[in-house]
Amino acid sequence: MDRLLLLVCVAVTSLAGYWVGRRALGLGRASLASVLGSVLECLGASVILLVANVLLGTLAALSVRTLTSHFIGLYLFSDAILLPLSLLQGLAFWSWRERAKETKS
Repeated sequence: MDRLLLLVCVAVTSLAGYWVGRRALGLGRASLASVLGSVLECLGASVILLVANVLLGTLAALSVRTLTSHFIGLYLFSDAILLPLSLLQGLAFWSWRERAKETKS
């Protein structure tokens, strides 16, 4: 029941966002397939950056451990804040890429 409530809330806010976009902002209709494709591109960039962040952090921590007497735990790079930061990185990269496509056209 809890998950159903969560899905209903997400569906209502999605419909509200669509309504605001169409009515208040005057956005045109876009095909669902192209919108979902863009979302998946953005998420893909975010996942790639998340993996890169974890790998780089792990290599950095292991390097510090090896080269100095300091101990840095690998758990630092499993912090929950890394996911939203990587999502922001992915969104920024995807947005930059989309804007570059527009200027080439």
